[in-house]
Amino acid sequence: MEQIWHNAFNNELRIDPSEHPLLLTEVPLNPNPNREKTTQICFETFNVPTFYIANQAVLGLYCSGRMTGIVVDIGEGACHTVPI
Repeated sequence: MEQIWHNAFNNELRIDPSEHPLLLTEVPLNPNPNREKTTQICFETFNVPTFYIANQAVLGLYCSGRMTGIVVDIGEGACHTVPI
């Protein structure tokens, strides 16, 4: 994953991640060790100044202009129903 982010920052976006805040989305029920490792990589490897991990379902609901609802996220390998 670290190599994918490195490629995205340097080759695709052509930015210095230490100069930009980072918003990362995660699936519901993402285990804490995964979240901790992601945070560690972002701060220690990419030196991001600020970092926030947001739930995909919450952001999906907010972008539709609603504060409460039920989000059904159907992907290739998983399906999540999240009440907000």
